[in-house]
Amino acid sequence: MIPWQRLILIGCVLLFLPFSGWSEELSVEATRAGALADLKLLIDTAKSAWAYAEDKKENFGVDLDQLSASAAARIGTCTNKAEAFEILRGVVSGMRDGHASLRQRDAGPSAPAGRIKGQIREVREGLVLDKELILRWKGRPVEEALAPLIARAFASTPGMARRLAIEKLPYGQLGQTIRVTLKGTNGVEEERELRYEPDSEPEPPPLELKWPEKGIAYLALRTFDVRRSAWQVKQDGPANASGLPAAAVEGVQAKISEAFSQCADAKALILDLRGNGGGSDSIGIHVALHLLSGEFAYFKLQTRFSPEVKKLPGFENGPDNGWSVLDSGWKPPRPAGLEAFPGGVWVLQDELCFSTTDNLLACLRDLLPAERGRFLGQPSGGGSGAPRPLVTLPFTGAQLTLTVMEVYSPSGRLIEGRGTQPNRQIIWTWDDVVRGTDPVLKAALEEATKRGPSYLRPDNRRSQSKPAPIL
Repeated sequence: MIPWQRLILIGCVLLFLPFSGWSEELSVEATRAGALADLKLLIDTAKSAWAYAEDKKENFGVDLDQLSASAAARIGTCTNKAEAFEILRGVVSGMRDGHASLRQRDAGPSAPAGRIKGQIREVREGLVLDKELILRWKGRPVEEALAPLIARAFASTPGMARRLAIEKLPYGQLGQTIRVTLKGTNGVEEERELRYEPDSEPEPPPLELKWPEKGIAYLALRTFDVRRSAWQVKQDGPANASGLPAAAVEGVQAKISEAFSQCADAKALILDLRGNGGGSDSIGIHVALHLLSGEFAYFKLQTRFSPEVKKLPGFENGPDNGWSVLDSGWKPPRPAGLEAFPGGVWVLQDELCFSTTDNLLACLRDLLPAERGRFLGQPSGGGSGAPRPLVTLPFTGAQLTLTVMEVYSPSGRLIEGRGTQPNRQIIWTWDDVVRGTDPVLKAALEEATKRGPSYLRPDNRRSQSKPAPIL
């Protein structure tokens, strides 16, 4: 029996042994065999059930066989279960689907995490920590420090992977220190020792309404996750069809409706969705109803059936394989009395707009008339697709989640990996950060101010008022 056959045989035996019975004292041979068996199950499941397997291969160069071969070669040198998990995790991140993931179900306690104080932002010149340019991080050029974080990110687009890596960069083991080299606006470079401290920055409000200019409303919606405590809505009671507390969904919808009612007399609306990683489609759809009049299709769905998907709740009656018919688009019912805002809308977006927010952006990009809607900022994260946990890998105990539906915009554009492109792409500069200027918001205000009243609002006969900000 040749060596690789022997390893596969050992791996198949491992599949029938309880995960809890394994210790970290496994032999190297047994570890590699278990990892190879997990790899085979992961790849087989992805080929059978992953909705975007074909699209990712044809349009983005994601080849499951190549990912498998590369991982198998690395497993040939791994010595423990932790290394095996990281290799398998790399296969899933290599699929370039931000909803696909591989996570340890029983990872055990981890070291307390801390964060370097200050805000890191990408600008044209590089990365800035507060108002200083980062040259080196932990003794390496900052781009080298970012590279492994980018590779490890579960992301649908390169832009999203980079943003997630930048978000992750300032985190580390609580109490430890690192050396960084910073450059001030005066050109002086300085090496400093920074410490990972408790992350005490407060969570921003999920909804903010203010009036930066007369007649121009600014509405920021930072999350569509109704379970976030910052929404301050009731979380108990019966669940809706999506498994979310119905009272929480209704509570968040009511807060959003109240904000839009206060914008009713505005001649223009700036809708800031930057950083909104999604949540419940019930919330994204509710926002769309406040911006689009009449009946409309919000998105189109197509399910990839498989034996794995058939085991999921709600899919039991589906076939063992094949695809559902691409529907004509789901049309959300309009609540009685809900009138859409008729004026000009400036939508601010970035690479962290994802999932539910990507669905909303795609809908608005398709259906908002060009004379009413403008999209400013960066391309969105480009991720959508009904993620479901499909299998637990027996050796590592990691749970594999994959998307099982393709999601299309109202006009039939596939959202995954593509996202929504802005009308006007705006890049921050170091000077913007130093001056405390938000160039995307500034651009939206300038455009809205220059437009004539007939463009901004067809009917602006009602008196203009400025309600108190909603925080």
